[in-house]
Amino acid sequence: MDPFEQIPLHLLLDLLKEVPDLLSLHHLLHASPAISAVFNDYGVEITGAVLTASMSLPIRHLILAVARIKCNTYTKKDVEELLTLFGDDGFGGERWESMPLLSSTVPRNSAPAMREILVLACHIQHLAEQCIELWMQRIQSANLQCLEDPWFKYNLRTSRAPQAYDQHPAGKPYKAPHPGPPTLVERHKVMESMWHIQLLFELQEAARQQRISDWGENYVQRLASLSVVDFWQVLDSRNKCQPLISVVEALESLYNGFSNPLLSPFPRYNGLKRYAWPTRGGSDVWQHSHKDDCRLFFESRGQFYWGFFFKRPSPLTAIPFDPFRRYGFAFWGRDTMATMGFDSEESVTPNDLSHLFKSKSERKRPMGFEFHFRWRSLLTEADERWFAEIRPALYEAWFEWWNRSRGFHVDG
Repeated sequence: MDPFEQIPLHLLLDLLKEVPDLLSLHHLLHASPAISAVFNDYGVEITGAVLTASMSLPIRHLILAVARIKCNTYTKKDVEELLTLFGDDGFGGERWESMPLLSSTVPRNSAPAMREILVLACHIQHLAEQCIELWMQRIQSANLQCLEDPWFKYNLRTSRAPQAYDQHPAGKPYKAPHPGPPTLVERHKVMESMWHIQLLFELQEAARQQRISDWGENYVQRLASLSVVDFWQVLDSRNKCQPLISVVEALESLYNGFSNPLLSPFPRYNGLKRYAWPTRGGSDVWQHSHKDDCRLFFESRGQFYWGFFFKRPSPLTAIPFDPFRRYGFAFWGRDTMATMGFDSEESVTPNDLSHLFKSKSERKRPMGFEFHFRWRSLLTEADERWFAEIRPALYEAWFEWWNRSRGFHVDG
């Protein structure tokens, strides 16, 4: 006997709206015929309430868009507004907060589409956790090194080309400490990237099925041929395309030649582990604070720290981010990076380089070059050869940018 059959409808509705996450709701539909029947009539209302309570603002915007595309209530104008929203350098304004309710943008009889959303949420969560585990395993198995002399100082001369990369100080084996379970912000960053990919897939499916033919033939044809990076190029000013590429590369590694066009652009999860949605209390609950939403919106600490030495004289000046994607650096936060030894636990900003130029007696800790050295040790022999081929052009472009940024004139 289904115990939920004994609960009055209005109480059952209130109960279902309090379910902590989409995955739990999905499981309840399979466990209880009574709940499944109620969902058939009130699926949009229930899904909207759980979505609002359990997801961060960027993911909610993406899931709402996917749901509306499935229900044929999305317009060309809505696509353009969404791209503008995610491409905006600002965050937390009225445009983000004033997101319409799911129940006001899709028909009430859209329970089948809501079930698809729940399946996707479950699917994406499992794949996201699997990608995170892959990146962490790669870091743990990498042949890392740290400086033998933590007080070693690189030569940061910048005459025509940075010199520090060609210096090879002595190193010794280093084992990155495991940082423990990923933070909720890190999990949401990975899932957000997957929902970005899913949204483009839904639009291209709608184009293929001629459900958006009134958007204009040229627009639809162009939409059908776009890659996920081309579509979301508005994010590139904040390096947000790096997480998208990271996810695709991780899934290609996990599922060689994956293809599952009937369900989503993602492979069907075939891992042995069944991950639990992280809502058990404490730091695992999304608090909907402006601080947490901002951390999700802006680039990861790994990308920030890469930009720190990419743009300035350092042992890794001008090196692209590509080699570090395979280690999940597009998603890790500051605590995770610091625990593993790839970032400082102290506050360091791109404009604060004073600690690099203090004498050893003035400094309370090593220069910080130990972090650069560990990053360098992540490069494989293939990475080194690849960078050697493109270094001259990158250095030339970097040198011109460096002089312009400091107000120097560059001839020719």
